[in-house]
Amino acid sequence: MICNKSICLTLGIMVVLSSCAAIVVGLMFTDSEKTEDPPKPTNPSIRQKESYKLLLSHGDAIPSEWIVHLKEDYDEKLIQHLKVNRAKRQFFEDATWSIKDVHESDNSTMVLMECDDGGLEDALRSSSLLNETKYVEQNRRYFMTQALPNLDRIDQRALPLNGVFSTGNFDGTGVDIWVLDTGVRTTHMQFEGRATAEFSAVLDGLPASMDCNGHGSHIAGTAAGATVGIARGARIRSGKVLGCDGSGSTYNLISGIRSVIAAKRVSFFST
Repeated sequence: MICNKSICLTLGIMVVLSSCAAIVVGLMFTDSEKTEDPPKPTNPSIRQKESYKLLLSHGDAIPSEWIVHLKEDYDEKLIQHLKVNRAKRQFFEDATWSIKDVHESDNSTMVLMECDDGGLEDALRSSSLLNETKYVEQNRRYFMTQALPNLDRIDQRALPLNGVFSTGNFDGTGVDIWVLDTGVRTTHMQFEGRATAEFSAVLDGLPASMDCNGHGSHIAGTAAGATVGIARGARIRSGKVLGCDGSGSTYNLISGIRSVIAAKRVSFFST
């Protein structure tokens, strides 16, 4: 479940990708601030600009960070130029904007831009992205909350619980479980060599095999741990979308989900 002040989207505990692949989104996000009555404007998020749509956030907006979603026929040479400049940390002299990251996938590309809140359109024009832009949204911050598992309730409908958990012959063998979280300590004994680090969408330089928070390893253990997990024969694929403090942004989440799609080459809604 992913929540902020204006939306609450349930991704589900397991979404079947194919007969041999699944994704467990072991993430529970909540706002850093609790409000009983969130704002409910008539048209809360979309503003039509001259050549693109601007999606505003009513949640935890990250100041000065914008996700620029490009048109399908964008100028690839321009994007490569921006990527090179970003890598070298070289930007136009006196520019009030910078490119923090570029994420490319099969069907779409997005750019993480940093600029003054009032200078977005000037930044798009100065970077030559204005005519390449389909829509822009504010980057937002999400925070996890802990949720304790209760395996015994999964395999038993009738009460009282018997204190035993068993899946019989259905142990997940042959299934890939993608865990999008703070990373997974792939060397943990609970995973018996079944866990691998696939990618990190967090711009902190740490690999997906390094879980400096613990939440991702906890979720992976619940999903497929040898003695505490549900699918005890499944493979764990770690995608890091949250940092050491347990928080991540819209950009991190989109990058992570797109990376899974690119890796599996199937839709989340395929069966």
